Amino acid sequence: MKWPILLILSAAALLSLWLANRLSQAIVRPLNALDLNAPLANHTYPEIQPLLQRLENQQEQLRQQSQELARHEREFHTATKALPEGLVLLSSAGAILSINPAASGLLNVTQNCVGADFSVANRNSVISALAETALTGKKAEQTVTLGEGTYLAAARPVKTDGVLSGVAVLLLDLTQKQKAESLRREFTANVSHELKTPLHAISGYAELLKSGLVQSTDA
Repeated sequence: MKWPILLILSAAALLSLWLANRLSQAIVRPLNALDLNAPLANHTYPEIQPLLQRLENQQEQLRQQSQELARHEREFHTATKALPEGLVLLSSAGAILSINPAASGLLNVTQNCVGADFSVANRNSVISALAETALTGKKAEQTVTLGEGTYLAAARPVKTDGVLSGVAVLLLDLTQKQKAESLRREFTANVSHELKTPLHAISGYAELLKSGLVQSTDA
């Protein structure tokens, strides 16, 4: 009886394995067919409906956050696009995250350079050196000549919770300021020159009066 019993047991084990495999596939098949992009649209076991509801809530939160980020990004680009100053934002690795039209024109860099390394896209060695300094966590600024104007290039590290997260490079136009300063100095020099002669005369008269060489009525 041993061999028939062993044969029956073997057949029963194989049949059990086959049935278990079929049953597990039937159980898992609806789970594998779940559409996670639309959790509540799935028709599956009632037991996992709470999980699908949580997935739907999380996806809705992610969608709202994504829309909010997209809105902030549009507002940021609109604001920086109108800036007369040049503005470049870099990542902590030195890659260009954003560059406004003013900076693009001053640095002779296309706005399609987002994602490129700033030191490679930008050919102004002074500004690249300032950005490299800011990437070490230190502030740096220097007056540079760009095109026909004079600009203050300032690179500032941006930190989040004390950790460097990026760098902001700002290009401020000093041309008008320098012109105004030059006009002020020229005006002061002209006024000083024009007032020098009458002031000398007045000073001379005052000295004569003080010394008593002439009477006040004669002056």
